[in-house]
Amino acid sequence: MAYQNELSELSYRTTPLEHGYSPSQLFMSRHLRSPVSVTQEQLKTITVIDLQNFKARDESIKQRQKRNFYRQYGVRLFPPLHVGTQVWIPDLQTKGILKNDAATRSYSVETAKDTLRLNWRHLNSLRERRIQEKRKLEGRKEEEKNENENNTEQRKSDETEPDKDYLIPCKLLLYIGSPV
Repeated sequence: MAYQNELSELSYRTTPLEHGYSPSQLFMSRHLRSPVSVTQEQLKTITVIDLQNFKARDESIKQRQKRNFYRQYGVRLFPPLHVGTQVWIPDLQTKGILKNDAATRSYSVETAKDTLRLNWRHLNSLRERRIQEKRKLEGRKEEEKNENENNTEQRKSDETEPDKDYLIPCKLLLYIGSPV
């Protein structure tokens, strides 16, 4: 059992990471000898690791992983709340004012009835809320405007150029004659 643990650690230390170097290469500037067959060329020591290139590539890998994690799990970064900011408390359906930071993510909020200690995720900044409502309203107005423009253009095209392939009931044909 202990031998398997050592082999698993050895395989981790000798497997190249995303940036091309294995942990043993980064730590000791050489490959470790393992039961997995490798060429003699791979076992030679690396004289110099291009540190600037390595750091830049490692940073880009970390940023990509962070971006993918945020996108996959829907992480949103909230703006910081400041003392004196008016907030909305959705659970209580009431407004409040931030009095002070009680802890890292907690705030003391003074409402009309009493003072509460709430986590930041239970608070919505009224300013941000108003901005979001304003954006939604502007979006609806823009959609209505586009819809009205499309309807107007459709009416104009209908008035200027009638369709030639229209159907007329047979009884009307007797009164108005056949279409051209």
